[in-house]
Amino acid sequence: MAESSNSQQVVYEVALVGCGPAALSAAINLQIRRKKLLLLGVEFCTPKLHKSPRVDNYLGFPGIKGEDLREAFLDHVAKMGINITPGRVEAVEPVGDNFVLQTGEGKYLARAVIIATGVSRVQPLPGRKNFWAGG
Repeated sequence: MAESSNSQQVVYEVALVGCGPAALSAAINLQIRRKKLLLLGVEFCTPKLHKSPRVDNYLGFPGIKGEDLREAFLDHVAKMGINITPGRVEAVEPVGDNFVLQTGEGKYLARAVIIATGVSRVQPLPGRKNFWAGG
């Protein structure tokens, strides 16, 4: 289990899995509410946003480059004093009133878990292109 310097087990109020726009936004809201949070994310947050040449559907930022929006998100999180703990969550299991989150780097305990991992691009089903936009 994740441990503090005094060897007592750390129990986070909320653990967030992912570091895309939804997870970062949730982390900021939890920080404002002074919740003890753990934000677990992969090494490079929001790669899809990084690759987007233009984003028009984010309120207040019409026509922004994806990388500029990504940097603004990460800067905001850093200014709020939120750290992104590197790690890919391999399992989440309920244990009593808490949840154990297993990563390659260790285990963490939290009272609640928000899974905000986004979506992965998957291979289309065979024949899908033949029926796409066919009603």
